[in-house]
Amino acid sequence: MIYVGSEEELEDLKKAYVNNEGDMNKILEYVLFSSPDDESRFDEILHKWIDSREVPTFDKYLKEPASRKENRRKKVSV
Repeated sequence: MIYVGSEEELEDLKKAYVNNEGDMNKILEYVLFSSPDDESRFDEILHKWIDSREVPTFDKYLKEPASRKENRRKKVSV
């Protein structure tokens, strides 16, 4: 079974986004096999859901400082 890109991953992403109010650090911890490398893929999906009002809008997600994203990437590359 392939998890990445599956319906199960999408369900987990949606739950993680809503339950963690858009906190990408926590989302990446919750979604299996995910890393900061998946962030741009997740962003595309989340923005579609936000635009279609499938999920609520959270400032923590939409207004996340670039420095926080950079810190996630640095942790992985160390």
